[in-house]
Amino acid sequence: MIGSIGIRELRDLSSQLPEKAAAGESFFLTKNGTALYYAIPVDQALMDHGSRLAIALNLYKNEALTMGQAAKLAELSIEEFMIEAGKAGIAVIDYDDDVPDSDITVWEQIRM
Repeated sequence: MIGSIGIRELRDLSSQLPEKAAAGESFFLTKNGTALYYAIPVDQALMDHGSRLAIALNLYKNEALTMGQAAKLAELSIEEFMIEAGKAGIAVIDYDDDVPDSDITVWEQIRM
């Protein structure tokens, strides 16, 4: 989940920002509850693919966008976005706890 930091909180939390970036945390900077900026850490996806894809991957990973929305933001097809998410180590299928292990085994056999 993506957090937010108010402008007034920023001064008090500024010493924690390097730690948050190192942990891969992103956040919205807000003023009176309205988002002003979206801060994402500079990571390998940003360096390799540019900001549009990196932001889309980050928002998808943090469940702020659906896969379709993230693909649209990245200006990719859903299939292309799934491939990029996989390259970035982001799961594109989220198994629910109630999915039987047999279903997961079948899926793993199919994709091999």
